[in-house]
Amino acid sequence: MQLLEQALINSYNSRTAVSLVVFSPFDNAELTGLVISINSARREVKFLRRR
Repeated sequence: MQLLEQALINSYNSRTAVSLVVFSPFDNAELTGLVISINSARREVKFLRRR
């Protein structure tokens, strides 16, 4: 979990793209984009996807 948090923080601070794999019961999706907001109290990340 710490590696994930660090990667998200690094993306936010340096404004560099990060790739995430989002798991679901039906299909996994790889998302690439920029972290534009981190709310650690709600454990929420806002992500601007690249198309």
